[in-house]
Amino acid sequence: MLNAADLQFDRAVLHRNGEEVAAVRLDSDQQTATLGFAKAIEPGAYDLSIDYRGKIYESAQGLFILRYDTTQG
Repeated sequence: MLNAADLQFDRAVLHRNGEEVAAVRLDSDQQTATLGFAKAIEPGAYDLSIDYRGKIYESAQGLFILRYDTTQG
């Protein structure tokens, strides 16, 4: 489960030895997405690829941009 305020998921794939495509269930009330797989995921290192779309906010809600100064500018 992950935070998903105002996001749309096109595809989520778990990579290890092959690909396992996830079913994505969105809960707009809780602003979450749950990734479901056909079988239990064994312990270990994986890569997760998620194709998503959504609005980038300028305030701290959902997916947002944060601007800050550094020594490089």
